[in-house]
Amino acid sequence: MNDLLRASVIIPPRNRRALLMRTLDSLERQDAAADEYEVLVVLDGTDDDSETWLERRRPAHALRWVRQRQGGLADARNTGATHAAHDVLLFYDDDMLADRALVLAHLSMHRSRDDVLVQGYYPMAPEYLKGGAAIAYDRSHRGAIAAMEASPGGGVTIWGGNISIRKATFDRVGGFDPKNFREYGAEDTDFGLRAIAAGVPVVLAKQALALHMRRVGYASHRRQGFAEGISLGKLERLHGTRLEAINGGGVGGAFDRVSGAIWAFPRIADGLGHVLSGGMWLADRGMPAPVKLRMARAVHRFYKVGGLLHR
Repeated sequence: MNDLLRASVIIPPRNRRALLMRTLDSLERQDAAADEYEVLVVLDGTDDDSETWLERRRPAHALRWVRQRQGGLADARNTGATHAAHDVLLFYDDDMLADRALVLAHLSMHRSRDDVLVQGYYPMAPEYLKGGAAIAYDRSHRGAIAAMEASPGGGVTIWGGNISIRKATFDRVGGFDPKNFREYGAEDTDFGLRAIAAGVPVVLAKQALALHMRRVGYASHRRQGFAEGISLGKLERLHGTRLEAINGGGVGGAFDRVSGAIWAFPRIADGLGHVLSGGMWLADRGMPAPVKLRMARAVHRFYKVGGLLHR
């Protein structure tokens, strides 16, 4: 038991000042004492007015920020780890409302255990749970958390928006991999797989709760599906992990086979993807939630297959 451990909450935003400020507001209202944690913001190629607003803040806890040229999420998190003042690194996204218990829940896990990777919980904030993309994302996160609950100590899929690890362990695992995972998706699961291979168990802390303020447009939904496919292919090659073992990673059904055949002609496939997105847009404007979910999953899966073939 080590009650002296303190946390560095590392947030890597890019041009999302309004969300970042709400996130920082929630991190000021913590059950943890102010001297038990700092917040370190890594401005990853940011060119909005985030820094001006950071300068105005006067929280009780330490607040610092560093700037870097845009390097992507994995690189920004590594930068945060390098500059962190404390022993526990809490990687946290810039669009999440922290429960009062969040920081202390992470610290409690590390104070009572040795080397662990702690997975926090971040379902969608109710006011953001509207369109099909949001519903699909929320279902995917809840499914991954349920799988961790069913298999304590393991877990293949890591959700990096709310995780923590001791700095010494982070360095031993090798940090995040910005070379292979610059785009959206899988940099966190890659890190988790390397942590597990190094003998670091994954433990779930549902009391480390945050509500995710995630809003994704239709173009972003398509891009993220494609990028996820590329990243899943990298995970398979780097770790020998079957796609079926990764939450939402398996492919091979009739829809996937047809999608794969269409992606042999990328311009036609992208045009069809836009048509599918139009159906998703229509579903979001008046259809029941199950229909919204099916349409969003179809668009995401179609582009994920394209990304897998792109590798």
